[in-house]
Amino acid sequence: MNALNESTVEDAALEYLRELGYSTAFGPEIAPDTEHSERSAWNQVYLYERLREAIVRLNKGIDPTSVDEAVKRLERAESQNAVAENKRVHELVRDGVPVERRTTGGQLRTDRIRLIDFEHPKNNEWLAVNQFTIIESKNRRPDVLVFLNGIPVALFEL
Repeated sequence: MNALNESTVEDAALEYLRELGYSTAFGPEIAPDTEHSERSAWNQVYLYERLREAIVRLNKGIDPTSVDEAVKRLERAESQNAVAENKRVHELVRDGVPVERRTTGGQLRTDRIRLIDFEHPKNNEWLAVNQFTIIESKNRRPDVLVFLNGIPVALFEL
């Protein structure tokens, strides 16, 4: 009989998420400076390639400049207050990112760039990553971090 420990619970959680259709990854394998890196720095929490791919997939015909602007608006903090900043990001995720662009006729237009497809959930990419290390002023390593289209949305501490 296997001993019940944190690793066993973590493996069971990942297996359950796989059964629900999530992809899984091991944090150290996608960490900065690795062969399969998905991050350029330890303090980076968004998985930018996945996020950009989702924006293109969910916003047909979007131009690369609008993709870049949507990502910049999402990641650029506008407040030092954590509650206010979480509310801002929540609204962008829920409602889309407003991005201005010029039409071929020269008019200024604001488009809402969707980050998540709420109407067709299968169009989204779910990823659960175990042992995802984040280093800012402190070293943090949640047991499982769940990403939706490259955006961290849930944290499991087992």
